[in-house]
Amino acid sequence: MKMGLAMYDFYGRRARVMPRHRMFSRARALEEVPALTPRIAAVGRYHDATVTAPERLVLELVQDGTRLSPGSEALNWTALTGRSGAVLHLDGPDGVREVTARLVVNAAGPWIDSVNRALAMPLPRQIGGTKGSHILLDHPELLRQLDGRMIYFEGNDGRILLVFPYHGRALVGSTDIPAEDPDQAVCTPEEVAYFIGALRDLLPGLRFDEGQIVYAYAGIRPLPNSEGVAPGLISRDHSAPVAEPEGDRPFPVIALIGGKWTTFRAFSAEVADSVLKRLGHPRRQGTDTLRIGGGQGMPDAAARGDWIAEASAATGADPGRVALLLDRYGATARAVAAEEGADPVLLGGTDTSEGEIRHIARVEQVVHLEDIVLRRTTLGVTGQASRAVIARVAEVAGAALGWDAARRGEEVAACTETLTRRHNAPPS
Repeated sequence: MKMGLAMYDFYGRRARVMPRHRMFSRARALEEVPALTPRIAAVGRYHDATVTAPERLVLELVQDGTRLSPGSEALNWTALTGRSGAVLHLDGPDGVREVTARLVVNAAGPWIDSVNRALAMPLPRQIGGTKGSHILLDHPELLRQLDGRMIYFEGNDGRILLVFPYHGRALVGSTDIPAEDPDQAVCTPEEVAYFIGALRDLLPGLRFDEGQIVYAYAGIRPLPNSEGVAPGLISRDHSAPVAEPEGDRPFPVIALIGGKWTTFRAFSAEVADSVLKRLGHPRRQGTDTLRIGGGQGMPDAAARGDWIAEASAATGADPGRVALLLDRYGATARAVAAEEGADPVLLGGTDTSEGEIRHIARVEQVVHLEDIVLRRTTLGVTGQASRAVIARVAEVAGAALGWDAARRGEEVAACTETLTRRHNAPPS
């Protein structure tokens, strides 16, 4: 462990902004986290960045991309249904449309092979994904002992697991199981039992049971097809193989395989450079240090207080509320605070306001209710999506989007079904 953390410090030395690692004895570790098993030998501590809202990061990347490239367009809830020569057939909320392609980037993640089939490309399977499941617990004492820290630990089967605070819950993961169909990926009862058992082994001083689970989710890692290789040994590196024009397909297809959030900027830049070269265009915008979404205009620690005071005065919102919105949306908080006004109406039992829902519905490419509940907010992942909350979100969003009563009912039913089937979180 010491050697690995020393290497981590070494490779991160050029742009270091956080402290180096430290090692703690068993006695010190048990002082820090009293519930830890005394079977540990030692603990190493290191610092890293975290992504608190991956879905929002995706949305802001899409919106920034379309804003910086006026000729571009992003289509939500749109499927590729087929191809005729250079013409791609798409089916979305606004109906069927056709696009003539000069080049296609297949960034469909675990659905890459499905897209290849829709493009009528007779390629060998490119994706050999593994399923990673997670659960979220309502466990105040665990959060108190974690005190903002993540614990990486090894399960009895050798799998590396983790537990850390996430929006007032404890997030536990992850499994690594071969899987093929991303549309059927769910956290199974066997995986839940595995997580609970691992937590009991790690933290025998705390109680864990399935009744503490408020949400579960699973996804397929878009790893390269590696038949015969153990899941934990499959490369997490990224690659971008190109299928050159062939037969009646006059355009190349670049597939984005592997990779993760850690390297998303570098991977994206590599592929963008390849696309620009093929299309004969120069790069006009570097992205290495480009701020994203609400990070544009986000104050640093020294300027935070002044920013909050100014936004509060301009919008009439309480400074404490502005501070919460700043943490949640970055500099976009000013627009959200203006929508809320001085007296925000909160959804029952949550700190999410109806003003937030209106803002999201109007400017964040919402098509369905679950876009808001599961992706634009943390209502779903924190277990706060009760029947009453879902119904109210449907009313507020529906008013902004022009949904009639029948459409609102359909959206509530669909969102409830998704929470129940995919996330082990039937609304109460």
